[in-house]
Amino acid sequence: MSRKQYDVLIIGGGINGSAIAHDAASRGLKVALVEKGDFSSGTTAASSKLAHGGLRYLKNYDFDLVRESLRERRFLQRIAPHLIKPIPFVMPLYRGGPNKAEIVKLGMILYDILSYDKSWMKYDEQKIPLHKILSIREALIEEPRIMRKNLRCAVKYWDCQISSPERLCLEYLLTAAGNGANVSNYTEVERVLIKDNKVKGVEVRDKTNGMEYKINADIVVNATGPWLDKIIEKYDGNHKPLLRVTKGIHIITPKISNSAVVLSSKKTGRAFFVENWHNHGLIGTTDADFRGDLDSVNATKQDIEGLVDELNEVYNGNISLNDIKYSYAGVRPLINEEEKNETEISRKYNIREESIEGLITVLGGKITTARNLAENAVNVIYKRLGKEIVPCKTKYIPLYGSTRGHKDFLSKELKSHRDKNLTKHLINTYGSKYEKVLNYINPDVEQRISHNQQDIKAQVFYSLEEEMALTLEDFMLRRTHMGVLGQSSNISAFIVADIMAHYLGWDNTKKFEEVDKFQKNVEVRKW
Repeated sequence: MSRKQYDVLIIGGGINGSAIAHDAASRGLKVALVEKGDFSSGTTAASSKLAHGGLRYLKNYDFDLVRESLRERRFLQRIAPHLIKPIPFVMPLYRGGPNKAEIVKLGMILYDILSYDKSWMKYDEQKIPLHKILSIREALIEEPRIMRKNLRCAVKYWDCQISSPERLCLEYLLTAAGNGANVSNYTEVERVLIKDNKVKGVEVRDKTNGMEYKINADIVVNATGPWLDKIIEKYDGNHKPLLRVTKGIHIITPKISNSAVVLSSKKTGRAFFVENWHNHGLIGTTDADFRGDLDSVNATKQDIEGLVDELNEVYNGNISLNDIKYSYAGVRPLINEEEKNETEISRKYNIREESIEGLITVLGGKITTARNLAENAVNVIYKRLGKEIVPCKTKYIPLYGSTRGHKDFLSKELKSHRDKNLTKHLINTYGSKYEKVLNYINPDVEQRISHNQQDIKAQVFYSLEEEMALTLEDFMLRRTHMGVLGQSSNISAFIVADIMAHYLGWDNTKKFEEVDKFQKNVEVRKW
């Protein structure tokens, strides 16, 4: 990177920065991206794992955002069908509850109208049906743990779940790299280089060895999410914060719902989800202003107890702290609207051209709309470069691993392999690239990392060779979900660490440090 001149350098390897890198590279621009941690390790990893229209945004009359989100949900289904899949949601409606049945029914009609194109999909498994009104009996058959007292009816509708937002982010980057982009994790921006009120690039520090480098670029995009103001402070000492940062937590438990249930807190009326994610319960989220250290955001015991209490008040989950396999917290980079409460702040994004020539700042946004944010940001980049805009094609470009007809692809590939469970696991994780993982299998070595899970040692080699994994946590928490889903025994961690140590040249001290750091990280997230 230090030996090249780039059209655009992107700071931030979360979903927005990665989508911008993909779009810019697909149009032929010379692209670099740097991320101070691991790709997707911030807000992207701490999401609710949904690609959705944002039904609750209708309450705030954010019709444009809902329509944009519903349209982008369909594009995500098209370009990453192995990661984005429709699932049903059930929303129980109660007498005296915060959601009036008549208003919700009208809202669902509007939601269907705004997603008029949701059946415009080539493959049946991707087509999303219209909503349904369920009787009490039908609702309890769908989701038996719904509270029966005062239940009037329920609404059943469909949105999409993301099997791995971390891998979606990574596949944007892999696709970008395939089109010539240079990307680097564990690379922190120390300074933004400015001369004569024009950006010249950035100075970065390689966190793996402490070396510093200058990277030259005509345009620099600040896509660092919650860290956005921190980057601006590096070149503007009088900067006033652009963001209002809020914190949300999630907990992972044994499976307690068939698919997804939309519930409302008795205390605040805030909506939250109970999802079936990888055959586990995924429950969240909360929303509260956050003013702490952005690099140290965790779900506290008080946070978790509050969410568990809210859940057990409105759902027969019977969850206790002992049931929690993992918890995580993240911060949302919301555009500063101080007069509104946390849940009222819009999730819209803004692309801001700074007074310093060549500097662009991306504010707000969410996973579902990242592709469209990127399209608009790259159009601005072309304008600032003084070049004629090359049309965007990312709504049609399959991401790295895309299978197109995923169900047909899976059915066909399963016929060719003896170990059906492993093959299904790899295809659902890597899509059409799963055979690249199989190439790393050593027939003379036991492949399973653990007897109670599908992940295999070949995935570790693949993550090192192809996906820039550099730490044990990179593999256990983001290239796979072994640690997140409570499958993080000491034996498994050491097996993975042994492979990584051999490949990356760690000595025993470094290897034990990696295992210890990972185990402490996971243990503090279990209650």
